[in-house]
Parts: sequence; C-alpha cells; structure tokens
Amino acid sequence: MNPFYSLLCLIFLLPVGVYSQNLIANPGFETGSDNAFNNWTKLNGADYLTVTTVEAEVHSGDRALHVSSPGFPGEQWRVQLISDPVPTTVGNNYTFTIWAKAAADGANIRFSTQPNALYGPDTPITVDEWTQLSWTFTANETMTQIALDLGQTNVTFFLDDAEMVAPDNPCVDEFDVPEDQQPIAAGKGKFLGSIYSPAQRQDHEHYFNQVTPENAGKWGSVEREEGVYDFSEIDEARAYAASNGFPFRYHVLLWGNQQPTWLRPMTNEEKVTKIRAWFQAVADHYDGSSDARATLEYLEVVNEFINDPPNGIDNSPYADNSNDANSGDYVDALKSLNGELGTTPGEYDWIVNAYKLAREYFPCEETKLVINEYNVLTNYQGVTDKYLEVVDLLMADDLIDVLGFQGHSFSTRKYGGESFAEHTAFLRGNVDRLAATGLPLQVTELDIDGNVDDTYTVTDNVAVRDSFQKAEYERIFGMLWNHPAVTGITLWGYRTGHWRSAQLAYLIDPCTDRERPALAEYLNDSIRNAEAPPLNDFAYACATTGLADRTAPLTTPLTLFPNPASGRVTVQLGMVLPDAEWLLHDQLGREVARRSFAAGQRSVEVDLDRLGLRPGIYYLTVRSGARQSGQRLLVR
Repeated sequence: MNPFYSLLCLIFLLPVGVYSQNLIANPGFETGSDNAFNNWTKLNGADYLTVTTVEAEVHSGDRALHVSSPGFPGEQWRVQLISDPVPTTVGNNYTFTIWAKAAADGANIRFSTQPNALYGPDTPITVDEWTQLSWTFTANETMTQIALDLGQTNVTFFLDDAEMVAPDNPCVDEFDVPEDQQPIAAGKGKFLGSIYSPAQRQDHEHYFNQVTPENAGKWGSVEREEGVYDFSEIDEARAYAASNGFPFRYHVLLWGNQQPTWLRPMTNEEKVTKIRAWFQAVADHYDGSSDARATLEYLEVVNEFINDPPNGIDNSPYADNSNDANSGDYVDALKSLNGELGTTPGEYDWIVNAYKLAREYFPCEETKLVINEYNVLTNYQGVTDKYLEVVDLLMADDLIDVLGFQGHSFSTRKYGGESFAEHTAFLRGNVDRLAATGLPLQVTELDIDGNVDDTYTVTDNVAVRDSFQKAEYERIFGMLWNHPAVTGITLWGYRTGHWRSAQLAYLIDPCTDRERPALAEYLNDSIRNAEAPPLNDFAYACATTGLADRTAPLTTPLTLFPNPASGRVTVQLGMVLPDAEWLLHDQLGREVARRSFAAGQRSVEVDLDRLGLRPGIYYLTVRSGARQSGQRLLVR
C-alpha cells in the first residue's frame, strides 16, 4: 500500500456535525515546572525542547515551546513531543492546529498520531510571523495522542496554543450483522477477503473468507527493537483465519516502508545477517504448532518494489527514500548475495535474491510466494512493464507462485476523457498481460472511494455518492472478479477506521448504521447470488504437499460426478485396482481426508458435508501402488 495516500487527508471532512471544546490539555504550554510541560511528554530530544517566556516568542499567555534541534533530516522523530491521550471516535475526522513562528527560513514540523501511527507532511513554518498550522486526520483508535515530530532541521522555532476539537455528534459504526450472514464468496471457487485489524475485524467472518493483516506483519511492527520479535498482534489474525478455514496471506517481509529504524545504519554484511534472521524468525514462528502459528498459505515476500523499494535513495519518479529511516536501505545488502546465490547482476537482482532466500526458509510445498505492487493496473510510469520484467526473472527460477497487484481507488479511477467502458477495457488489458504469464492472480488491496460523483468531484449528496460507489464496484470489482486468472480479491477494509475513511471508501455507513449499496445491493446480493465466476486451472512452481511423490498415472480412468458438487460426490474408477485409496487435499496441498477402497470396489460415494468441507476448490486423488491420478473438485 502506498504510504503517501494512507497518511493524511488535508481537505475532505466527514459530515459529523458541529465541533466543540478543545481536547488538548495544557494547549498553550502554560503549566509545568522549568522546561517541563504538563500533559505533554518529551519522547526524544528532550534537551532541544525548552520553555520560552520571551514576549516575542509567545503567541499568547506567558509561556511557549522553544524548539532548537541540531537537525536530523528524514528522522524528525529524534525530537518529539507527544500529548496526553484524548478520546477519539474511530472513522471521524479531527483537525489539530497549532500556532508556529520560525527564527529563520527552512523550519518545518511533521504531525503524527500514536499508537496506530498516521503521518502528515513536512509542514513549513513562516519566518517572524505567527501562523496557525493545521492537520486533519481520520481517527483509527479510541484514544489518540498527537505527536509533534520536530527534529528535521537545525532552525529554531516556537510553538504555542494547540487545539483539537471533537464533533458534537460523531457518526459511530454500531451496525450489527445478521447472525445468518455468510461469507459472500462461499462456494464461488474464489475468495473475497478483507484486512484484519482492530478497526476491521468486527463481523469479518460474516462477509469474508480470506484474511490479510493490515500492519501487524510488517518488519517494523514485529521487530521494533533489534532481536525482539513480537508476533502477538498478527497471531490473533492468524488464529482467526486458521480456526475459520480461511486462507491467510502474510503481509509483508520486505518493503521500503515501515521497516526497523535500527537497520539502516548497519553495514551490508550486518543487514544480510538481520534479513536472514528475520526470515528465519517468521518461518520458525509459523511452524504449524497451533492455529495462531499455523503454516502460512501465502507470503508476500516483497511489496512495492518499484514504487517504494528499500533502497535509501531518491527513486524518482517513484519514492524518495534518501532520508527515510523506515526504508531499511538494504537493496545493496541483498545485491551482495549475488555470488553466494548464483544470481546474475542487474537492476532487479536484489528481488531475485529475496525470493531465493524465501524459498530457503519457506518450503513451496506449504507456502506460496506472492509479489505485490500498485499502479500495475494502469502501467503508470511504466510500472506494469517493470513488474512483468521482474516476474520473468522470478519465473525463470520457479521463485514466484502468485502475482499480486493492488486496486486502490487512486489507481483504478478514470483520469482521462475516455468512456467508463473504454477505461474498464484498458484495465482489463493490463490484467490480461499478467494472466499471460500463466500464474494465478490475486487483487491484494482493493477499495473504491465513496465521497464523489461520476466526475470524481467531492459531493455531500449521499444518494449520489452511494450510487457512484456502487457503479464503480460493479465496473472495477466486476471486471476483476470475473477474470478467470483472478483467484481472489482482498478489500483493504470495509468499516470506519478504513485507511481511506476520509474518502468514505468504507462499506458500512456509520451515520446510518447500514450497509452502503455497494455492499448491500452489489456484493452481498448480486455477487453472492450469481453463478461461480470463471477460474483457470493453475500449476504452481512446485507440487503441493501430498501430491508430489507419485508421477505415473493410474492405468484406468478416474471420474468424479457431480462436479461441482454439493453434499456428496461419487469417485469412480474404470476398473478395480489393488490397494486403492482416495485422498482429498485443499488447494494448498493440505490433506483433509483419506479413505481406502474396499476389496473389489471401484466406486465410492464421499459425504462432503460429513467431512465438514467449506465451499472452495479441492483436489481428489486416487492412489494405487506407485501410480496416482487426480482431478480438481469444486465444492459448493
């Protein structure tokens, strides 16, 4: 997910009513002894944060905050002041303001929140004139702290009179899903999933049948402190997926964002050691010993390798990671493995090495390796061309199993003057390019804004924006869902607290406590009640567990009927075979049932309901001696 779009909304406000009193305690820094400020905590760089009582340096009252940092470009957090927690309503917008004045040119401030971090831009501070700076964000926690990141430059500046107001009548999502609501994609042969996070986990199992953690699996989330791995948050998502039988995609091992800040200063050799330790820690943790530690079905190895690689440089026209401590800056470290791993040097050799390492730690019989990127649907800035170039390199060594691509609103909307039908065909053309590889596709992160009309102009007309969001779901989701190469779609949230809440991309309206039409009328009605969409047969880079030890086919035909099946399926052989048995595996190769044919028997009836199988794709195999044959079975 592109962090730029996830950090802030500076313009659009939700219709949440009138705002009231200031939530920030001690907003003018008036109380506190010496250089301390009541209700504020100096997290970093305390020596650079002092009190001033000089009249020209105070906006109002008697005291203000004096900031004098030596300058930490790209590491603003090295000088940081954070407010006491204040109550916030998830999904509603809050505007934080503060008055600022700089002593010279070049000063700036970055606003952010804790604990579930949101970030604003580097906001410049006017010289010798008090200016009120403003930042609007969408709350994603019930208690929020405002963090002032103040260490970017070595220019002295002054802050005073902070304010954050709450809506008098906030919209609160209290929608109760009917108990009999079942996952929309049940029996469709494809999954429809959503992210799993504190804001998105409520009633997830009623609508969705696939799970991706939003932030909990990122390296910077799991190993904040070097050598200390905390999987507790992602384990909750993993246990939930395993207990419900939902496929789980781990997001993500390597990325140019949300990586450990302690990693960047290390040598390449040290970084390689840490990368290997990180891969090993994830592999060891998900060892199958419990639902919370179930082996991983899908694993995103590298995310946004074009738009936001961990390279620590200015990657124009894509990300500039030159001053981003969270980028990890380990592309060169991965390149240093070329000799050891036998990789041909090149622009993307570091990606090939990342996947070679992943194959070492995650057996392909158990875990399918995924790649993820955005703007692939549009080929913006040549992303699709580069993406396929990388895929070719990975396929040459059987290192990739699934092609993942994002479908966020900002990349699927129609920007040009073509018709909506023409734009849909254009998007479909790029999906076709990916499908031509022969690999299965997954839409890893999908959302569609719900605050605009059919010209993408922001509107307050609820009926208009609901209607257009539904129309865009029908156009974009429909094209993707019905593409035979697409095996599943993951929504990047559906309730308030959605990362694009400011754009109303959620599907439950918190102000009416109802499903919006895109969910109620399209996904939960049209898609649910439609026939299963077309789906190709796929062969992974290596055989899945339980299907890899015999290659010679049976000497007699194998027939399954009916197929698709619901309730029961008959397995029939053309002739009786000695010591024959049938086995049923899910699409990741995990054995879910095994029975022997009775002596002289060439036909058996399998009770699918008694096996407790969920709808989806399975593989039924019959073995006899050193031979086996199998067929794909769709259970509805």
